[in-house]
Amino acid sequence: MKWILKYPRAFFLILSLFFWVGNRLAQQRVQVELTYDLQYRGFDPELAKAMPQRLRIRWAGAGYSSWKEWTNPFRALTLDKKSLDRELPNWTDGFYIDQLRTVLQKNSPEDLELLGLGDGDRFVSLPDWKTAWWPVDKHLPEGLKQEGLIVELSELPDSLLGLRLADFQEKEKERIHLEYDGAFPGVGTHSIRLRARVPEASSFQLSEEFFQTSVQVSQVTTLYRQVPIEHSGSSDCLVVPAQLEMAFTIPLELWERLETEPIRAYLEQGAESTYLIRTEMDEILARHLTYSSHDVAQLIETSS
Repeated sequence: MKWILKYPRAFFLILSLFFWVGNRLAQQRVQVELTYDLQYRGFDPELAKAMPQRLRIRWAGAGYSSWKEWTNPFRALTLDKKSLDRELPNWTDGFYIDQLRTVLQKNSPEDLELLGLGDGDRFVSLPDWKTAWWPVDKHLPEGLKQEGLIVELSELPDSLLGLRLADFQEKEKERIHLEYDGAFPGVGTHSIRLRARVPEASSFQLSEEFFQTSVQVSQVTTLYRQVPIEHSGSSDCLVVPAQLEMAFTIPLELWERLETEPIRAYLEQGAESTYLIRTEMDEILARHLTYSSHDVAQLIETSS
């Protein structure tokens, strides 16, 4: 402290410089580009491995906030599955890095504005989890089945959603049961309690036996569609059959939307000169398909 008394002018000069720097850091808008490790909450670990692991992010904000974030050795950002589902409903079909901007901004460091993402135009392709995971919604308990109504489950816990077909034998799938013993819920959305049960001999272990889930109960109707079958053969060939007769059991409120939803049917070369009929359609239609008239077709030449 003696040097302060000896050099008071130098002390007040240093103090003024300190306050000036602090004031500039508080008011000056600064841009900074930093690299972050991405962490995932609510995702199956295998799915998280297919997601981006590191991102370069360009921020803008007060100099103090930018400096604080730049010097933070533990900086990381967390992507929450519920937030991603809400902001980017179809993310499992793949997404561009830049589409994460809104989710990351809500999870951003204090007082910083997200200006851009490195490799923002890069497209992330994810595995086809829709076909690889056990379709729990097709194994409704008897207590949730009623003629004229359709019941769909949602918000299933990771202990069920994380079960992939590659992880267990097909015969075990039929031994996994969902049980419900409450009163049948009426039309609308309800929260119910289900029990998941596997035999003691099963190699798969549930992490929880009882769990809460949401069910959507809707009046049901049947949608019939006739779909022409495309083929790339010459014009003097016919496809037999010429079209598919298809039936879908759908919630009544989806009728207007799905009545004219495009469906594509085309041929794919199979074994021994046979042709398989492949279809492309909306995910909801595919989930509610109950009948398709053919799965193979023939090409017949009509000219001599």
